[in-house]
Amino acid sequence: MRQLIVPFYQRNSWQSLLQWHGPALLSTVVLIVASYQYIPWAAGYWWLGLLTCLLWSGPARAAKSSVPWWPLAATGVAWLLPAATTLWLAGCSWLLWQWRWRLHPAALVAVLLMLPITNYASQVFSFPLRLKLTTAAAGLCQVLGMPVKAMGNSLVQGDQQFTVDEACMGLAMLQLSWLAALVILWLIQRQRSIQVNGMVWLVGLVLFAGLNVVANLFRILLLIWFPFPAGHWLHETMGLLCWLLYVVLPGSWLLHRFANWRARAHITIYRPKWPAAARGWWVPLLLLALVLVSRHAYRQVWQSTTLPLVPAGYQLANLPDGIIRLTNKKSLVYLKPVRGFYSSDHNPSICWRGSGYRFEQVQLRLMAGQTIYSGSLRREGATLHTAWWYQCGSEISINQWHWRWRQLQSGKQWQLVNVTAASATDLEEMLRQWIPKDDIIPTAAQPAPPAESAGHSRR
Repeated sequence: MRQLIVPFYQRNSWQSLLQWHGPALLSTVVLIVASYQYIPWAAGYWWLGLLTCLLWSGPARAAKSSVPWWPLAATGVAWLLPAATTLWLAGCSWLLWQWRWRLHPAALVAVLLMLPITNYASQVFSFPLRLKLTTAAAGLCQVLGMPVKAMGNSLVQGDQQFTVDEACMGLAMLQLSWLAALVILWLIQRQRSIQVNGMVWLVGLVLFAGLNVVANLFRILLLIWFPFPAGHWLHETMGLLCWLLYVVLPGSWLLHRFANWRARAHITIYRPKWPAAARGWWVPLLLLALVLVSRHAYRQVWQSTTLPLVPAGYQLANLPDGIIRLTNKKSLVYLKPVRGFYSSDHNPSICWRGSGYRFEQVQLRLMAGQTIYSGSLRREGATLHTAWWYQCGSEISINQWHWRWRQLQSGKQWQLVNVTAASATDLEEMLRQWIPKDDIIPTAAQPAPPAESAGHSRR
């Protein structure tokens, strides 16, 4: 860590600092301002990921100027696929090149865990896994003699119900587990003066992922035996204890046992020549142009679309990000277009939770020959019934990989359809209206959003 700060405090003045590192500092500012709202500043895994990157990386040897192939490739991807994640990757690539920084593969894993898309993917792609984990937990409880049944993502014991949501899945805990494995391996390297084989830290990530699943099963069991509500300090403490007992301690012991497998002698640390890091003021200007092009491309997507076909009896409202809200006396319907196969979507599990609702009994449902998601929304005694799926023409899917691949193949725009009603009976009636029949469905196309909502894709 000393090498990271020595080049700065050894400079005679701030003028010298700006002279050598001004372009890189300005590029850093441009990148942070452009993606500030997408960085999870309050998340512990983000800061641990930043520390992991610093531990595994370091200044590169001074060398002659070379063509920055990796930053140029990342910039091309960001221009073709304008999103917060691609912009972040391109910006970080240029910063690494400017600062003459080398990036170890382990640090690259940490960067991927810090990306805006990671948190989104962990929530959206976890639905099938969450249902399987709930079933496994119910089966384990029955083996132990506890009358627990699985209903979607909920465990029911008598008149008590426990919901297995993202927190109980330990998705943020999984990110912490992987980062902890990388930090432990770095400490082993420093302690033994060796260079751990790449296969060891790769196997270590798989090991910590498996231990994380075991820890979450025990965590769910403890929360059934000791039903402390979410937010209670004992609820969080039990999760932390399970993580330490079933992930960190056994994982650390196993890594210490096998870290010497095919290890190499530690490479001598050298003193970098930091003045070679200055690359010119054109780099921050390039990043600024990249931000502007991405915003323009985002707006053009919505300007090229048309009005939706709205069933009779609904009132239409245009919302930011191209979302359309349809309301009548019995239901609330959201049409949420997906900009591209690479983009995030406004998944109900994220949007409704942001409105203060809690998902319960999320399960697969067969309706008119189509498989969709359905569940209950609860907030302060109020209950809503909701269902959602992804749709293009008459084709319906709830598989993230399937509909994204289909969108990439056909180039046609998919939409997320979310139907919500106050009662299960009303929801059933609305679903009969919205599930496509004879290839006639409402389309997700709509006019451009207001100017203040223009920006990058949320992920």
